[in-house]
Amino acid sequence: MRLPADYLVIFAVTMEEGSVSKAAGRLYLAQSTVSGHLKSLSEIVGEPLYRRMQDKLIPTHTGEALLGHAQAVARSLEGTVEFIRNVRSLSTGQLRLGLSSTPAAFHWPQLMSAFRQKHPQLQFQVHSGSLAEVLQSLERREVDMALVAGEPDHLPSGLEKDLLCHEEMLLILPPWHPWSFRGAVTVKEIEGLNVIMRQKPSYSQSHLEKALEKSQIGVKMVLELASHEAMKEAVALGLGIAFLPAPVVKRDVASGFIAALRIQGLNLERPYYLLRPPLKLLSHVAKYAHGDILHYFKQTSETTS
Repeated sequence: MRLPADYLVIFAVTMEEGSVSKAAGRLYLAQSTVSGHLKSLSEIVGEPLYRRMQDKLIPTHTGEALLGHAQAVARSLEGTVEFIRNVRSLSTGQLRLGLSSTPAAFHWPQLMSAFRQKHPQLQFQVHSGSLAEVLQSLERREVDMALVAGEPDHLPSGLEKDLLCHEEMLLILPPWHPWSFRGAVTVKEIEGLNVIMRQKPSYSQSHLEKALEKSQIGVKMVLELASHEAMKEAVALGLGIAFLPAPVVKRDVASGFIAALRIQGLNLERPYYLLRPPLKLLSHVAKYAHGDILHYFKQTSETTS
């Protein structure tokens, strides 16, 4: 038996209004449409569902029993429509985002702040880790998208990538180092220096090693630390130099905690990507976030260029 939900909604509203014409006005339907659906519902049930008493329609005994079910359907549909309206207006929803370490620490807070200012009801679930770990989360569909620093070795089938920007890595020194007032050094000048490295697995560490090998420059690793913050502390204490992404050291350089230089003749730029399924498969929230992330990195690139 096929029972259209709109038959029940029309029956519930008609009984509440006590009039076909009033129900038609409330539902923005023609009176003939309301009358036709009420007739069809009565035929499905097999007996009259209402009668007229003193210019008002009232339910029969069977109609009274059916009315509770009809009102429940009407409330459910009203709630469903409200839910869809909230989803489309971004008044509700959740974004599950994968983040590698640098964007998690230095870009995501600004992005989330912008999201929350526009749509405070949105919820965020973040999975952070190494590039390989984040890529695995995306492949398992544990996240909607992934914002990563570095070039994935492979992109699983069904996923796409947006190139957001290229980020420069800088040579980090203690503020009292003789080079601290120079804007740049040549790649040959770093030959044999004591270097503080990031613990593996780390894309930036791997990228640095490949760049040094390509330039045939040898350095001495004196420490291997787990975080950017630990590396900056070690540099400030004079334990060695380090190579860190520009956003990681921006505030520390401005405050005089450490100094940062460019290296002439050594390409340490690394790409940022937004990894995702095809746009047509993204949720409404994820599509909105996709546009905002692209806009954020475009503005960031224009500011730093």
